Amino acid sequence: MFRKKKNTHLIFHGTDNKQKIELFAPDHSMKLLPKWFHTISKKEDVPTMRTCPGFVDLYKRSISIPMWVDMTIIHEDGRIKDVDVAGISKGGEHEFVEQHHPVQWGDGFQNYVHVKLKAPWAVTCNNDTQFLMHDAIWDRDTVTYTVPPGILDFRYQSACQINMFLPRTKYHTETKIAAGTIIAYLTPMIDTKLTVEKKYVNREEWYSLQKYFYTLGYKTYHKTKKMLGGKE
Repeated sequence: MFRKKKNTHLIFHGTDNKQKIELFAPDHSMKLLPKWFHTISKKEDVPTMRTCPGFVDLYKRSISIPMWVDMTIIHEDGRIKDVDVAGISKGGEHEFVEQHHPVQWGDGFQNYVHVKLKAPWAVTCNNDTQFLMHDAIWDRDTVTYTVPPGILDFRYQSACQINMFLPRTKYHTETKIAAGTIIAYLTPMIDTKLTVEKKYVNREEWYSLQKYFYTLGYKTYHKTKKMLGGKE
């Protein structure tokens, strides 16, 4: 007996500025193909990335997340010294980035600096489809940072934060990420019919979609999932 393919609908809610949603909202990866892809020969008798199932199927099934603002991360000897964000005065960077303490990964990643980009999207999903967030390596020419993979379930939380590691250096280093750069992919962990919607909401509604911390400790996500009938 055949099972009907699940329909998965994601909504990326943005606030503050409608132009941000028009220019930089996440969308189907096939709509946001890298520029180099359009330079590939279209001759059907020549094997290229256009005919590679591993690449084409990735883009057909995934969502690409563009960087939503020009950002320069300044770091030195394992520490973030400063973050320059276009249009944001000094002191306001905390709304865009944060840094986890290395105690969270023990002795791992000694040669890297951690940064979390606080994406401006509150994401909702009509079901419990899990998504793999992973590095958009196909969309950049140089590897100046790495986005480690992780699994997100937007049925039980709405955050779409992007963790990254920068190579640790002993000298002043600036990592620049231009607005529009594809920073990560979201790929569903099941075969599903995926639709994407971008929606502008006011600040109050956007905040109402954020995780509600109603319990002591750090297992809010797990408790919320259990209360809503999700499987652990």
